[in-house]
Amino acid sequence: MRLWLMPVVAWQGLRVRRTTIVLPEARGPRSGRVLPPSHPRPGQPPGAASSYHGMAGVAANGPGRDAPGPEGEPRPLRLLVVGESTAAGVGVASHDQGLAGQLAVLLADQHQRAVDWAVVGQTGATLRRIRHRLLPLVPQVPGDYDLVVLLAGVNDVLGGTAPQSWAADLSAVLDGLGTRLAPEGRLVVAGVPPFIHFP
Repeated sequence: MRLWLMPVVAWQGLRVRRTTIVLPEARGPRSGRVLPPSHPRPGQPPGAASSYHGMAGVAANGPGRDAPGPEGEPRPLRLLVVGESTAAGVGVASHDQGLAGQLAVLLADQHQRAVDWAVVGQTGATLRRIRHRLLPLVPQVPGDYDLVVLLAGVNDVLGGTAPQSWAADLSAVLDGLGTRLAPEGRLVVAGVPPFIHFP
């Protein structure tokens, strides 16, 4: 970037920060279970559920988290989404409509298996906050998680976190989440948007 543009870019950044609408986080339960499309909904005959792709008993309305699947079926996959506003469901009414709930729907459909999902997120969270405040809130579950998704970095870029601090916090968060993975589990870190290309 050319030096003479720096004052303009700084002014634009401040203006965007002051005028950007801050949407609320999603409401309601931060965990739930999604059944595969072929699985009957609670209280309905098996044939009536063939096209059902949505939530089946979130929180108190359905099977508890980590309850085994019906007899003869594999245990549910366990999904955890941790991080900033995308994890917190900003912009949607409830978490089953957010990233965790919709990713659970896709996984249930792809694997033909129930998926238990959980969210630990907060709008504006930096990696430092995730490390010290959110990571301790991650539920411990028997068998741990099959898939953990970490969404972080945007607030660190906007806040000007030093690269060394960011790297140290990221390493600590990855170590902490790694201890909650099942033996064959996967940890996915979402990329930070390329701010350099933003207008």
